[in-house]
Amino acid sequence: MMGAPGVPLAPVGLQKLGHAPAVGLNGPLRKQRGYLGPVSSEYIDPVPDFLLNYRLDGNDSALTPINSPTIVTGVELPDKKASNFNGVDQYYTSSDLALTGVGTGAFSVVSRFKTTATISKAMFSTGNGADATTFRLRATGTGFIQMRISGVNIQTTTSGMNDGLWHQVVYTYTGSGGTALAYLDGLLDNTDTAQTYNLAGAGALQVAAQTGSSLFDGDMDGVRFYDRVLTPTEITALNGNV
Repeated sequence: MMGAPGVPLAPVGLQKLGHAPAVGLNGPLRKQRGYLGPVSSEYIDPVPDFLLNYRLDGNDSALTPINSPTIVTGVELPDKKASNFNGVDQYYTSSDLALTGVGTGAFSVVSRFKTTATISKAMFSTGNGADATTFRLRATGTGFIQMRISGVNIQTTTSGMNDGLWHQVVYTYTGSGGTALAYLDGLLDNTDTAQTYNLAGAGALQVAAQTGSSLFDGDMDGVRFYDRVLTPTEITALNGNV
């Protein structure tokens, strides 16, 4: 299909998150918080009402790199980038406290990752998850994914996510003491009762670390937060697009 003479239109199905503000087929795109990357009208964000969105492609102005995580190119698309962490001393810190606005309310977290680590490593956290004001998402040494709040882990029922392939994990919480759902690669994996929490006291976010330790070993292609519960349709749309 052609647009202006000799210029092909971008494929409708091609999506890449956070390149905004721009106008695509679905109208104006929302500007990503803390992102300084290129603007493109050919990418459409399927679920743009995020609270925080870190692309981990070297353009996240709200993140401070610690010991320079490596930016890798060609992540599932030729021009798509991600961060590689060595599991020794590389991670990001953020001064953005937007998550404190969640309080005891609903929220969702999304992350895309690739690892072969056989030791439990933190993917992102606001602390060690031992109390009601902090949480931690990690990949275990056997490839389970765990979200920890108030000292209790809600774990995926599926292991083997440390197989060196790209995977996407989503956790949704209906509110403190409500229902928690875990999704892997767009599909519901586990349902559990959420512990009580109040993220109003949460500290700054760390990506690929837990209070500067338990450092992630592998690649991450985005971390995203919403202050509501994502629907199964939205989670399907986001799969592979963070």
